[in-house]
Amino acid sequence: DTSVVDIRKSVILRVRNGLSSMEEVMDYMEEFVNDVEVQVVLCKWLASFEPDEKENILPIHVSHRIKLKSIGAAERLLRAMRLYPRNSDVQLFGCKTILHLTRESQSRRLVSLGAPEMLLEAMGSHAGLVEIQSTACEAFTNLTKYGDHGQHLVDLGAL
Repeated sequence: DTSVVDIRKSVILRVRNGLSSMEEVMDYMEEFVNDVEVQVVLCKWLASFEPDEKENILPIHVSHRIKLKSIGAAERLLRAMRLYPRNSDVQLFGCKTILHLTRESQSRRLVSLGAPEMLLEAMGSHAGLVEIQSTACEAFTNLTKYGDHGQHLVDLGAL
């Protein structure tokens, strides 16, 4: 169907060009849940809201992190990671976003949603991809640093 293809292309272009709000991107993650190419673009968009290097974080990044948490980004991201475990892009951008979202003491919700399990699955499915391995390890460090999740991570085999 041409109209669906056109809508899909439009969504990808809007997100890539920064023309979509956070809420619109969350809606796209729902609407295009079964489209891996769209999910890759959306996961990359989520990961882009904060620099990977902690020393480069500005107050605006913290505001974005809070907003993303409040509109259900973690749930949608983890669903994409569960649906596309073999897609290295979804997994890498998912691990990066989890890393960003675990940079504060409010990581309990991510743990309850299964983020540690998804990090482990990404590491297992993409053992040869150094960036996934290192990003997931940093996220585990954040989970132990900013929360009392150490025993849970040990029980999972993450530590």
